[in-house]
Amino acid sequence: MDDRVFLDRWASFKEGLLCRYGRLVSYEQGILGSPDENAGELSSIIEHGCLLAMDGMASPELSGLMRESLVTPLPDGLTDTIVRYYGGTYFSYLQAVELSAACSAARTFDGWQRDRYLASVICAASHCGSTVGGQFAQPLRTVDRRGLVKTKTIRKATACRAKSVSRATMSALEEIDALRKPGPHNTAIRAECREWLREQKPRADVIYADPPYSRYHYSRYYHVLETIARGDSPDITPNPATGRPSRGMYRAGRYQSPFSTRGGASGAFEELFVGCSASAPALVLSYSPYPSDRPSTPRMITIDDLTALAKQSYRHVDVVKVDDITHSKLTKKESFLETSETAELMILCRN
Repeated sequence: MDDRVFLDRWASFKEGLLCRYGRLVSYEQGILGSPDENAGELSSIIEHGCLLAMDGMASPELSGLMRESLVTPLPDGLTDTIVRYYGGTYFSYLQAVELSAACSAARTFDGWQRDRYLASVICAASHCGSTVGGQFAQPLRTVDRRGLVKTKTIRKATACRAKSVSRATMSALEEIDALRKPGPHNTAIRAECREWLREQKPRADVIYADPPYSRYHYSRYYHVLETIARGDSPDITPNPATGRPSRGMYRAGRYQSPFSTRGGASGAFEELFVGCSASAPALVLSYSPYPSDRPSTPRMITIDDLTALAKQSYRHVDVVKVDDITHSKLTKKESFLETSETAELMILCRN
C-alpha cells in the first residue's frame, strides 16, 4: 500500500511541532549522546520533565526550556497532547513529537486508512516507551531512596529512547497489511461484555472469555495508548498527597472492572456465565490460579468458586491445565510474589 501521502503529512506536522519544541528536543538529544556523563540531567527529564505537570523540581536549564516551549505558539491545526502529557516521562521529547505528528497525520484520513495508521502509531508507542515491564502502569524511577541516580535504569531509558518511532510505525504497518486477508469481515466491539451479551443476544458456536484475574485494573496499563486512540486531552488523576497531576499521568475516570474487585467478581462472573450460556452452547474461559498457602498476587475468586458458578449455567464444566505458559512479572525482582506453577487454566463449559 502506498503510504507516501501519510509520510509527507507526518513530516510536515513534525516540522510544525519542532517550531515549538525544537530546543527542548535538541537539549535531550545532546544528553542522550553521552548518557553516562549526563545521567543526572537525563534523570531530571524522566522524573520532572513532564510539561503538563511542571513540578518545579527539574534542573534549571530544563525548567527554562520547558517554560520557553510552552509560551512558543503552536502552529494552527496541530495538537501536542502526547508531547505535553508524556514527553520526558514515557518518551523522549523527540519520540513524543514524532508520535504526536503521526497521530495528526493519521487523523487526516478516513475509515480503514485512518484506523490502520492509528493502529501503527499505537504499536510504535508501545514499542518505544520508557517504562517498567513494557506497559504504562508506571514510569521509570531513576533515583533510589538515597537520592542516587540508578545507573542501570538510566541505561535502560537510553536504550528505549534510541528506538525509532518512524521505523516502529512502518514495521507495524507491514504487519497489519500482512495480517489483513480478504474474506468474511470480523467486527471489533468496545463494550462492557455482560451488558453487550444481555442487550444484543448474539448467537455463536463457542465464546472465548479472558477476564481480568487480579486487583490490578488493566486501564492503568494502557492509559497512554487509550489517549492516542481517542485523540483527546483528558483530565489527569491527581496525586492525593500534592493535588498535582499523578506522575504516571493516569487518565481521570479510568474504567474499573468489577472482575478486579473482591466485592464485584462473583456477581460479574455469574452474569457472564448466564449471558454466555444464552448465546452459545460452549464457553472457554481463561483464568489464572494462585496458591492459597503462599504469597502471591491475589486473584479475586478461587477456581473452585468459579467452577461452582459455571455449573449454575452449564451442564458440563471441566478445568484443563495449559502447559508452558508463564505470566510476566512487572515489578523489581525483590518484590516478586510467588505464583502457581500453573499460570493459566482453561475452564471448558458446555451444554
